[in-house]
Parts: sequence; structure tokens; C-alpha cells
Amino acid sequence: DYFSDEAKGKLTAITVLKDGIEKEHEAFLGTVKTQIDNFTEKLEKLRTLSAFQFKDGERVADKLPAYKLDLQFFSELKSDKMNGAIVPINDSIDAVIEQAGKLQGKINQQQSEMKKAVERHQKSINEFLEYAGYRYAVEMVGEGEQAQLKLRHIDHEEHLSGGNQHLSFGERNAFAIVLFMYECLSKKPDLIILDDPISS
Repeated sequence: DYFSDEAKGKLTAITVLKDGIEKEHEAFLGTVKTQIDNFTEKLEKLRTLSAFQFKDGERVADKLPAYKLDLQFFSELKSDKMNGAIVPINDSIDAVIEQAGKLQGKINQQQSEMKKAVERHQKSINEFLEYAGYRYAVEMVGEGEQAQLKLRHIDHEEHLSGGNQHLSFGERNAFAIVLFMYECLSKKPDLIILDDPISS
């Protein structure tokens, strides 16, 4: 149901071939697989969207439209069923864009609190990362409002320009947990609740 009518017709025709598939059939199946893989990648990118995907100074309202799903270049997946599935997702993104000002403030606040936590606990965080086997270190670069949290591989001098390009999903979660842990240490709450699953 998620394939276009034309794609379903071709797939059905391929399944009943008596003499096996030819190169043109393989090419079509390859196209279908590529489109599915690319669309799944877009969904995964959307699923893992967090404040860490926003660079300093980057506006939420400018970045979020790129996460909307469009079947224009997914001809084999263009069906009523697929359109019905992505409309609520795009509507949700539009709703978030409408609240971009508030969201931008929350992201800026989170980044500011994270920077303060790192400044207070940078040495301890890096010792913890080393003990846990991660070959990365966090550093505060710049002064005042220009201060930025940077990630550096310990074997290199330059900072990483994009954490999600170098770190696995698990590594990003690990860094988030470490920063959350030190934020909790600085605020000293009476109770800490970790949702299940912890990666959420």
C-alpha cells in the first residue's frame, strides 16, 4: 500500500516472471531499495533530532523546514497511504516552527546551562570520558557570550566541526548522559528520574 500504483504493478509483474529476472528488473528493484533506504534515513534523522543538531547562532525556524518529508523525489513511494502517513509528521513540524521563538529560547537556555556545567566540571568530565574508554575531550573555547562547547579527539589538535558526523548514536547518548549527570551534580536535586529507555 505504501508503493505507487505503477511500482506495485511492476513488482507484481516481476514476481510472476517465468524465466527469472533480467537486468532491467534488477535495476528497478535497486531503485526501489535506494528510495526506501533514503526515505528511512530521513525518518531516522528526524527521530534523532535534538538540541545537539543546532549549531550556535543557528535559528530553529530556518533549520526545521529541511526535516519535512516530501515525496517529490520518491516516485516509487508516492501513494495515498504514504501521503497519509507523512502529513501528520509535517503538520507536527509546522506546529513546532510556529513555536520557534519559544523553542529557540529553550535551546539557547539548554546550551547556556550545558556550557556552565562544562566550565565547572570540565576536568572531571574529561577524566570520566577517559576512564569510560572514549577518546574524546570537551573544551570551552572563547569568552563570555562567544564561548562555545567544543569536542576534540585526543589524538588531534583541531575540534570536531559536527558531532553527529563523527559520533555514533550511542556515543552521542553517552555524552548527553555525562553532561546531564554533571548538570545534576551542580543543581543538587532531591530526586532524579531517568525515563525508560534512557536513550530517550
